[in-house]
Amino acid sequence: MSDSTRAPSLHTPEQMSEKLLQNPRIRVSAERLVELAEAGYLPHYRWSVGVPIDGQPAVTEQLMFQLTEVRKWFVDNALTRHDGAPFPSLKVIVMHPDRRAQPQELPPQLALMSDTLFRMSDLAISGVYFLVRDGALVYIGQSVAVGSRISNHPVKYDDAFVLPVPRGDLDTVEGAFIRHFQPPENRNNGRGLILRDSQILTHYGALEPAHEP
Repeated sequence: MSDSTRAPSLHTPEQMSEKLLQNPRIRVSAERLVELAEAGYLPHYRWSVGVPIDGQPAVTEQLMFQLTEVRKWFVDNALTRHDGAPFPSLKVIVMHPDRRAQPQELPPQLALMSDTLFRMSDLAISGVYFLVRDGALVYIGQSVAVGSRISNHPVKYDDAFVLPVPRGDLDTVEGAFIRHFQPPENRNNGRGLILRDSQILTHYGALEPAHEP
């Protein structure tokens, strides 16, 4: 068979849907391929097969697709580039040294943590927060946006401090501090692995490091 009469390598809608998932990935269902072809948009082929029924010829047609043609059509017609735009107001989240809690500001329970605690601000940081009332620690909580969480907090307080903590560690760190300090407004014993409490508390400055004899 000469090159001019050789049929191209063709695929059914189901086969084409699978092949389009290869690099570059184009996710389109077999049903959508048929819709685009029948509407006259997507390049395709039709295998016509005569099937005699009651002595009368009938024709069934099978939609077929050529991979290179279909991939090019999607790139030319379904792929668009967007330049993007500058972000309108990007607030860089930085803990400034002058926001660090001073030892004289802290309640006795938190006195050892002046190097790790910050005064509360409007920054949307993830962390564990400590609410203070009348000079005593009354509540410990956590949030991925501490400033928003405590702005309308149900627990009454007159001062607040935050310990920056990655969001994936919030449960464990919060639980360790609740069990250690047992603030009166907390109604549970916290979450997380109790066996790690001393390690966590030492890491964040709430306990003095243990010294080997």
